Amino acid sequence: MADDHLDTEIAGYRAGRVLRVLGRPLRVTEPCVGLGGLRRLCELSGSQYLSTQGFDTEASLLPYYNNLQRFCGASGVQALRLGTDGDVEKVNPESLLPVEAIVAGPPCQPWAGTGQQQGTADARASVMDVCIGWIIAQAWQGQLLAFAVENSPRLRGTPYLRELLQRLRACIPMFAVSVEVHDLCQLCPQHRERLWIRGLRRDCLRGLPGLPPPLSMKDLGGKVKVPLETVLVEKHGHGKVLKPTDPGSLCPNMQCNLAAYLTRVQGDIENGKAGEIAVIELDRNPLKDFGGGIVYDGTPPLRTKGPKLWLLRTQDVKEKRPWQEHSLHRYMLQEEKAMLQGHDPRTPWLFSSQTQAEKAIGNAYHPLHLGIMLCPLLEIAFLQGKLKSEPQTITQEELWQLTPPPEAALAAQLSEGDEMDEDEQAAVHPEPTMPLPIKVKVEPGCKTWAVHREPTMPLPIKVKVEPECKTWAVHPEPTMPLPIKVETWASGRLKMERSKRDSVVNLASPQRRVRRKRGDC
Repeated sequence: MADDHLDTEIAGYRAGRVLRVLGRPLRVTEPCVGLGGLRRLCELSGSQYLSTQGFDTEASLLPYYNNLQRFCGASGVQALRLGTDGDVEKVNPESLLPVEAIVAGPPCQPWAGTGQQQGTADARASVMDVCIGWIIAQAWQGQLLAFAVENSPRLRGTPYLRELLQRLRACIPMFAVSVEVHDLCQLCPQHRERLWIRGLRRDCLRGLPGLPPPLSMKDLGGKVKVPLETVLVEKHGHGKVLKPTDPGSLCPNMQCNLAAYLTRVQGDIENGKAGEIAVIELDRNPLKDFGGGIVYDGTPPLRTKGPKLWLLRTQDVKEKRPWQEHSLHRYMLQEEKAMLQGHDPRTPWLFSSQTQAEKAIGNAYHPLHLGIMLCPLLEIAFLQGKLKSEPQTITQEELWQLTPPPEAALAAQLSEGDEMDEDEQAAVHPEPTMPLPIKVKVEPGCKTWAVHREPTMPLPIKVKVEPECKTWAVHPEPTMPLPIKVETWASGRLKMERSKRDSVVNLASPQRRVRRKRGDC
């Protein structure tokens, strides 16, 4: 059974086989590069990494990457732009170098359950707008083959996500786009559900019905997920023997919480629900309605600010041993959290402080998560002969030929609409067949009714007597509110050159403009 467990290093080696076979560094744009998930994936897969253009505003990453080169022998990270130089909102998309892939992990706090959940009202949401704009701009450079953007699963089903997908499908119809939601606990001992927006250029999909699915456990060479034991320092070959932590060193509230958790673990053991290792959030009272839970043989999602995770071995609890004899009775270490995220255990010591390390580790995405999402796209591109020994660039005319007919017509219609006046648009676009709200009005000095079609939303009730007329002018309004679906995409139309349709000018998000008017960012 032990041989059936997935191994992080072996899984990374198998997931990144296309990067290894390519024989050269992949040209990639990395907004919000963080700890470098792609760099770590290349490291695990034995392939080459060279940062084409990576950005991050987190200043604490400067000493991290300096120490990574100095003490760990890392290479290819010299071109990263960090701190004030890494603000993606200040970068002109036209200045970006052509790349073959884009990998991004914009801030998820606007939608994450642990954040403020302000959505597009959060100024940090504009980074997602920028990433989507970069994808569109770089797609038209003719070299981009694939992209993968990671964010919170709470983004799923929101109007904002629908807008992002509409922008991508209308602005770069030569790409097939899909959304995947995947929980890391299927592969690793951490519950971390993430949403991925993936895209692949259509000439890589000749004869295929759609995007390839993410890599599975079987593809990575295992049958059971990575065991939690493998990330503990006692089992990781470092020779460390950590003594159990004295409960007396905890504050009174923590001691009470620990006693309550021990009782709950004992009950789970008796009911056959317990695993081998219990992971608990010790700062949360399990007796309260919204108290902390227990995760067996795994952890809750790692976050940028705690909480500290307490480890217990259930066999010790079952045998009711005193805490001095417990083989596991302590907090999870920072290096263990780094390994839990798929990174080197030395990662925390490369930062200037442990607080900075905790934040960076909590923000990171697992390299295996990136591998199972991005590498299937790159493999298809490689097999179709689009990913070669040298980057390939195609013209905008060739890009336009990749557009399916229905989407080409839609993009052409949107681009033409920017250059036509109202009379031309009225002649080209027929009246909609569905019933429209009607405004009925009696003209002054006239006994006939004037009926005007209203293509806009129903107006509030207005009942008044017109001058010199004894009849009522009534604007009918439904008695109960109607659900109104407001599509924001129409206000952010494409502007393409009418003759060639080869340059996208307006890439700004309507949602972003609304935020700027409100003064939220």
